[in-house]
Amino acid sequence: MAGLGSYHPSWDGPHCFIVEPPPVFSIQGYSWYQDPTPNSYPGLDSTEEPMRFVKIEMFDLDSNGSQSLGSMYTDEDGWFEFNDISNVDSNGTGGQDVFFEVTAQNTRVVVLKDVYSNKHIWATPVAYDLADGFYDTLMIASVDESKPFFVADAILDGHSAWESQWPPNQYFVPYGQVFLMADSMSSGYDSYNDLIFINDSVDNNNGWPDTWNRSTMLHEFGHRISSTYSFCDDTTNSPSSHLPWVAYNLQFAAMEGFAHWWSAFVDSTPIRTYYWDDFTDSLWLNFENGEYGHTTADGSFNAMGPKCEGAVAGILWDIFDNPDDGYSDRADWGTLNLGPHYDGIDDYIQEGSDDILDALLNRYYGPNRPDNIHEFHQTWFQSPDLGYCQEMYNLFYEHGDSLQPPPKSCSCCLNRGNVDNIIDRIPIDISDLVYLVDFMFTGGPPPPCWEQGSVDGDAASDIDVNDLIYLIDWMFTGGDAPPSCPQ
Repeated sequence: MAGLGSYHPSWDGPHCFIVEPPPVFSIQGYSWYQDPTPNSYPGLDSTEEPMRFVKIEMFDLDSNGSQSLGSMYTDEDGWFEFNDISNVDSNGTGGQDVFFEVTAQNTRVVVLKDVYSNKHIWATPVAYDLADGFYDTLMIASVDESKPFFVADAILDGHSAWESQWPPNQYFVPYGQVFLMADSMSSGYDSYNDLIFINDSVDNNNGWPDTWNRSTMLHEFGHRISSTYSFCDDTTNSPSSHLPWVAYNLQFAAMEGFAHWWSAFVDSTPIRTYYWDDFTDSLWLNFENGEYGHTTADGSFNAMGPKCEGAVAGILWDIFDNPDDGYSDRADWGTLNLGPHYDGIDDYIQEGSDDILDALLNRYYGPNRPDNIHEFHQTWFQSPDLGYCQEMYNLFYEHGDSLQPPPKSCSCCLNRGNVDNIIDRIPIDISDLVYLVDFMFTGGPPPPCWEQGSVDGDAASDIDVNDLIYLIDWMFTGGDAPPSCPQ
């Protein structure tokens, strides 16, 4: 600088420096839980399942506490990876002292220990003074630590099945919470707090160990769906406990029947299983043929009617059903009496889930979505018609709903006056007259197709004595033939 002279640096080199890479490590691998009920439902062929889409966080443990080294969500296979993590311990004592915490929450649900707080978190043992380098690992939680992840995984499947039915953002069920409790409270859904309760007790006096029961979890998620969108919504004084083979009331049966069907739909099987006695005994339900039992069949809820949740679930399953699924191999019970119904048993439509959900979500019975199976039946046939008039009647009749007539206008009409709808003989004969008399005066079943029972063509009104007179006049006195069915 001016006035201070000149300064010229000098070198006594050259020098050679060795630049060491920074101390880092990388860990990648899988995080799995142990399924508490191996092979208890279709698709399980091992006792270890991936912790899908769950939050995993890595920590360094020091005397002054734990410091987070990063967090991420696993993928659908439970895969995670933490790359190039600094391995400089904050205490300067060597490598990091590493452990992981995995939270029982995924992209759709969180499992809680206490209501709205204290998430279930599984912590791995600490790996002390980790050396630099690369690690490949497999972390498997113990059976006890696995239960919350089993719950979260089941609810995730329920969400995925629901979202597969709709375009993005249409009828979306939001992120939810599950409260896993170990007390006398039974499993259920609290619509006020939007909270699923799952019983974590193996005390037989307090209920089944529902935590280990995928059927129950999907059933309760079904309640969350119907509550969110206000269908099959029970506002009655419903019972505190219930059984699938007992009749209660129309709304309660529809609410529980939909939840049963939803559970069966997600797992693609009409057989639902419940456990108690630490898995030494189980109760199974078969919504296809109506049977239920323990080690042997105890009875059937088939033909028990619209106030029975098992029968409602059977109606919905038979609409959805694949007839070749093999679940109807067991014979229906000898006590099942379908009276004069020509159709017999084992009806199905095989229409899939979309039309069922369409009738529940997009159609209204008065100002509300349908709240019972009769209202569902009516919304099914609102314009535009979903069809299957005769088949729907057969299903309802098979499951004990002999008092529910088909809609008064539907697509089944071929010949007015063919009251019994038997088409493999002369379309109209004396059996039709007998059928009509039996319906009008002795409590017989209504005509399978209302349009065909409306002999005089006035289907908008009740089938009455005018139809009987019209049929007698045509058959025996040369009166006019019944008018044609609507095109």
